[in-house]
Amino acid sequence: MIASGLRGTEAADPELAACCVLTTGTDQIVVRVDGAAAFEPFGAQLMPKTRQLLGRIAEALADGQTHLEIRGHAADGPFPPQAGFRDAMDLSYARARAVTDLLTESGIASDRVSITARAGQTPPLMEDQDNRPVSGRGIEIIVHAREPGVHAFNIAEKERAENG
Repeated sequence: MIASGLRGTEAADPELAACCVLTTGTDQIVVRVDGAAAFEPFGAQLMPKTRQLLGRIAEALADGQTHLEIRGHAADGPFPPQAGFRDAMDLSYARARAVTDLLTESGIASDRVSITARAGQTPPLMEDQDNRPVSGRGIEIIVHAREPGVHAFNIAEKERAENG
């Protein structure tokens, strides 16, 4: 369902798929977008590719059968005066709010979405193949099943139906 949301009408969009990591569990799916792909440094304005990705995710989740937790991340450290945020927690919240706003504008009901802000590298948002933190900034979209255990099965069934 979400994976198919990353595909165009005829083929997968490798540029969109490359900006995120998708992991699945029995009762949730996590979409992680590294900060370099999602936001300018020290900013909360979504980059065009991330806006496109979120639009596709909103389309895939329009059925209303899930709860979304949006986690904003920002690295600790000194902020330049022009950043406009007091600290990393402030920026993290602004990033999560930007994602939430776009998803609700795209048709996701606001009562299906909650926001969490995280600052610093704990836990790291993404890791490379050597398990080193890639970035402390970015976003996570955690798609929680309303009925644990059922969501992953439904997604697998939709993927099989769409992709054979």
